[in-house]
Amino acid sequence: MQRSPSHVPTILRASLNRRQLLQIGAGSMGAVGLLGLVGCQPAAPGAAPASGDAPAAGPTKLTIGYDSDILKLDPGIQQSGVDWPPAALVYSRLVEYDNTMMSPVPGLAESWEIADDGLTYTFHLRQGAKFHSGREVTAADVAYTFTRGFEIGPQGRFAGYMLAVDTFEASGDYEFVIHLSQPDVTFFPNLAVMSASIVDSETIDQIDTMPIGSGPYEFVEWVPGEHVLYRKFQDYWDAEQLAQWPDEIMTTPIPETQTRIANLQSGQIDVATSIPPEFFEQIESDPNLQLLGQEVSASYLCLIFSNE
Repeated sequence: MQRSPSHVPTILRASLNRRQLLQIGAGSMGAVGLLGLVGCQPAAPGAAPASGDAPAAGPTKLTIGYDSDILKLDPGIQQSGVDWPPAALVYSRLVEYDNTMMSPVPGLAESWEIADDGLTYTFHLRQGAKFHSGREVTAADVAYTFTRGFEIGPQGRFAGYMLAVDTFEASGDYEFVIHLSQPDVTFFPNLAVMSASIVDSETIDQIDTMPIGSGPYEFVEWVPGEHVLYRKFQDYWDAEQLAQWPDEIMTTPIPETQTRIANLQSGQIDVATSIPPEFFEQIESDPNLQLLGQEVSASYLCLIFSNE
């Protein structure tokens, strides 16, 4: 089973074999439905010895150029796709999407049962999962996240995804139960959306400046207009996956598409996202660049007018 933090899989999955900087494959993160661009330049001379044992690999860093800066760090009130990367990297959810971005797989919940009538979901949390503060994640934190999400209401997206939820409770330190008012086929996959990220109630006062989650990366800093930096969280609950990912991830806003491409060609960034079709021919003519995309599900916006 391959799992990844929601909306991150294409970048991290494709950069698993990362012995030299820029030998990466990646797609778009956060900009769902848009194509990403990656440098495929050969390793610099001397990157590996001609014979004998290879030296120990140094710290790895993945730098991603986006078309805009993030707006908010709090997953509970995020409304824009540009804010998904910090939520996906810093936080975990009860379940995560698999690498197809279609099917939920275990996250903070390692297993669950669904009642025959489809109205009761019982989640069993993995023991030992930690927030970046070092505190263990418990069912009380999940209950706090749900309560907060409903209290935020229309300012965020959580309540809209959880319309069928009737009641919920932490029935033990590692057991969380949700009761629905009616069966809802969208409920379970919606547990993997960014607004369902489990937050730490004890550090909630710093969520807008130094968010604390239980995801694979710790938040380091956000310099508006320049970059956001994340560092690998060594106590992340999925150590096997974590070992395959870069030590640091930096995202940087580069509004102009041509500038993003130029920065990739010069090695200033490793990945450029949100590449419009009119640049495809230019990219495909450069043997050092690779254009990759990701299959996505469709969504729509419906406007209903009443003339009465």
